[in-house]
Amino acid sequence: MREAKLISEIKNMKIKDSGKTKEEVLGKIFASFRRKVQTETIGVIVKLEPIETYLINIEEEKITERFLELFMPREKTVYHIEMEIEYEIKYIKL
Repeated sequence: MREAKLISEIKNMKIKDSGKTKEEVLGKIFASFRRKVQTETIGVIVKLEPIETYLINIEEEKITERFLELFMPREKTVYHIEMEIEYEIKYIKL
């Protein structure tokens, strides 16, 4: 007799990251999201789909750097983003 092995779940995950641009930070967030889901899932992932994303916090930090503490000041911007991702995962439990 056949038995269904495909498990479907809807879950939430909060992730924080930082980077030079907002696009870079979002890329890092989704890359770490995929890695975390793969490590938490016991089995083979068939489908991983974000259903909704919620932007919890965006911080913009400006830092002034100087060469030898005196010369050539330049301003660097660092973005810190925290997101909550609601996702659906379908996997085969081994």
